[in-house]
Amino acid sequence: MEKEKKKPELVLRAGDVKVVLWSNDFEIKGEIKTQNSFNLERIYKDKDGNWNSTSSFNLNDIDKLIYLLNGLKSRMMPIREDKRE
Repeated sequence: MEKEKKKPELVLRAGDVKVVLWSNDFEIKGEIKTQNSFNLERIYKDKDGNWNSTSSFNLNDIDKLIYLLNGLKSRMMPIREDKRE
């Protein structure tokens, strides 16, 4: 049986730059914990018209990266605060 491909929890995009949030559950001493991680990507078309992605950015991507990371942070903070209660 083929393993189902895991889907991201959240994808935020600003033009050709995106942040992808992943959620991974694991068990410690019988308790299920969740760890979140994220990837930053810039998407582009190559000379043959095929879509690709890279983790390399240009200086003019900085504003988009800041915007996306602030958006990710604002969405994650309520989740982290709820888990601490």
